[in-house]
Amino acid sequence: MKSFFKNSYLAIIFLLLYTPILVLMLFSFNGGDSVRNWNYWSLQAYRDLFQQNELWESVSVTLIVAFISTFVAVIIGTFAALGLSKTKKITRNLTLGITNIPLVNADIVTAVSLMLLFMAFGFSFGIGTLILAHISFNIPYVIITVLPKIRSINMAQLEASQDLGATPWYTLRKVVLPTIKPAIIAGAAIAFAMSFDDFLISYFTGGNTSNVSTFIYSLKRIKPYINAFSTIIILLIAILIISWNTYVLCKKQLKQRNENIAKGIYHDKKIIKTEKLLTKYYLQLNSFNFKKVKSKGSKRKLLHSDGNFEIVTAEDIIKIQENIKNHPKLITQISKLEAKLEMESIWIQDIKNKIKKKKELKEERSKLRREKYRFLLWPWKLILITIILLSSFISLGAFYIYTNVYDLSVANWGEYISPQVLKGFQNKYQVKIKYSTFDDNESLYAKLYTTRYDVMVPSDYMVAKLASEDRLFPIAITDDAGNIKYDSRIDFNPQKDINSDLYQLMEKYQVENPDGTVSKNGLNNYSIPYFWGDIVLVINTTNGNNLTDLGINADGSNAQWSILTDAAKLGKRIVLNDDMHNLFMTALTDLHYKNQWKENTGSGQFNQVGNTFHDNINAHSPTEIKDANDWLLPVINNKKTKLLNDDIVDEISKVDKWDVAMMYNGDLLAAINENPDFYNGKYLVVRPYMGTNIWNDDMVISKNSPHKDLAFKFINYIMEKQTQVDLSSEFGYTSPLQVAINDVSNLYPPEIWKHVYNPNDGQVVDPLDRNHSPGFFNGLYTRGFDPQMQTAYNRLLAR
Repeated sequence: MKSFFKNSYLAIIFLLLYTPILVLMLFSFNGGDSVRNWNYWSLQAYRDLFQQNELWESVSVTLIVAFISTFVAVIIGTFAALGLSKTKKITRNLTLGITNIPLVNADIVTAVSLMLLFMAFGFSFGIGTLILAHISFNIPYVIITVLPKIRSINMAQLEASQDLGATPWYTLRKVVLPTIKPAIIAGAAIAFAMSFDDFLISYFTGGNTSNVSTFIYSLKRIKPYINAFSTIIILLIAILIISWNTYVLCKKQLKQRNENIAKGIYHDKKIIKTEKLLTKYYLQLNSFNFKKVKSKGSKRKLLHSDGNFEIVTAEDIIKIQENIKNHPKLITQISKLEAKLEMESIWIQDIKNKIKKKKELKEERSKLRREKYRFLLWPWKLILITIILLSSFISLGAFYIYTNVYDLSVANWGEYISPQVLKGFQNKYQVKIKYSTFDDNESLYAKLYTTRYDVMVPSDYMVAKLASEDRLFPIAITDDAGNIKYDSRIDFNPQKDINSDLYQLMEKYQVENPDGTVSKNGLNNYSIPYFWGDIVLVINTTNGNNLTDLGINADGSNAQWSILTDAAKLGKRIVLNDDMHNLFMTALTDLHYKNQWKENTGSGQFNQVGNTFHDNINAHSPTEIKDANDWLLPVINNKKTKLLNDDIVDEISKVDKWDVAMMYNGDLLAAINENPDFYNGKYLVVRPYMGTNIWNDDMVISKNSPHKDLAFKFINYIMEKQTQVDLSSEFGYTSPLQVAINDVSNLYPPEIWKHVYNPNDGQVVDPLDRNHSPGFFNGLYTRGFDPQMQTAYNRLLAR
């Protein structure tokens, strides 16, 4: 075993390094939307890749930032290294210590520091701040790469240059820079790679400008085209590295060969092998150990293998001739080998002639350049490389300008809209959209300090927070009688067209106006719903013991959120959506219903604000948050519990990987689409009777938007029936438009979509009180307890 690991160590290391890459490349040819489950061979991911305009925009940003930051960092870093090489040791060490701080410092600290610095100076966040940030962390990499090479310069070369009358600038150009050129190239390569790969610093300093890393991070669900894009990048890098290394190796070997030929010491392996074989055949030919006989007049000489000649008699010659007649095959082989050596000799002489001619031609060209065509003395190789780089940079810059000159800026969740919808709107109104993505509401909120958007799609609780801070343009007003009047630029009737349950839910959502008063129509004064849905409890029935072990009826009529705690005690495989509000919702709704805080009046109703479908169940004190935390603790600490976000779709689609799940209804539909066969009798979907989290993501308009007319047109376009059907069908989340809900429900098997697709559909009835109305949960920003919940949530994740 020890010998096996000793001999296979390198192979094992390479296997660990490259297996994930090979799996990624394999799944780039996977059909369907799954990035984890293999469906069938397909090139669909590569076809989809070239339809993703936002991705290619992020690629252009990445390359532009990498080119500029690398170019500037190489200049600054190289001259800084030259300066440090001439300073005193104590000054150099102190400067290098300060320079190396960004290398050892945590990226998150550097990112936040740069963000605060740019905010302090009032910079407008975008590609400018992104480039400055990348330059700042690239310079140290160039310095530590170039400085050791500068120290290795032979001082005799510099002294000789000065003795010959060269100026410092000429010495720098002709002696120093050519010597340290490999280090400069290495530093540039490292800086480019670090810039191309950076995420954290780009995330905090890029504003609404996304590079590849931040774009992929913000996607709500990773799609196969990301695998295709990654595969192309991997192949391009592999081809570039292999080609360059092959070129360098071949050039080095060719140079060595030509030098040996010119010196007359070239011995190719084939020539040496041929000579040895020929000697062997000579020795076999006769006992005289000869190669051949030379005649000169009447004297005959025999050439021995040691290079000496011996005069032989006529009798000896006769014996040799007889020996030759007795070995015709050997003589044929000797003849072939001698011909081969002759050809090699001719080839070597030909190479010598070419080297000589090339040298003479080079001297002649050099003479012409010096005497007649002096412009040919210019560094044409450097000029050509510069032209290529400038052309590439100009092309990228033009593409960036083209993609970043826009009429409307939209911020939405990643993978929440199809490119066709965006293209349809742009074609209809002949405008261009700058489409940015975010991964959660808190990220959007943080970006608002550095970025301005026209239209945003935050969740309900974030809409309430932004409205209370006077950041949103009110799209409706409420008169003294409580009637709502929408802006005239909205060309549909929200009160009639939006699902009635959703409209009432938004109406009852507690929202504070900027003046501190409570909005009479809740979220409806500030937003139009984009998607909505709820949280469902899913029981895997593949394992028939799950229902029995958890005490659940076959129809799920007695399901409670306490199923999660029961499953944790039994060591079941639990999969949970990791959103803080969803996790605490399960505990709060269960504890409220079970009268944990003595609220139940005995009638099945709660003596607190909210306990019907149109009100809320929420935390009202630190004690409630603590108790909910204690309820969740054993569930989270269960070794078989998984907290997942968007990848919950792929996890659930594998029916043998879980027992109980808590997830969005839209994510469950996405899992069904990945594995349609797994619905039939293999899992049970229930909405516990004590209530669930019914959420909505809403379109809002920034108060400071200069393009409000176009923003309303965008909202109107999104709310068109066909647009809603297309969006809801593709992403699985419920449309707010009632006619779209009806159409989408009819497009798919009713036993799947009608029950799962419609939020709160099939809510089980309280077995103790059939008249009980289930509640729903909402966010806490208007309650004042959200920071405490966030702290408790962080401690739970630290488990």
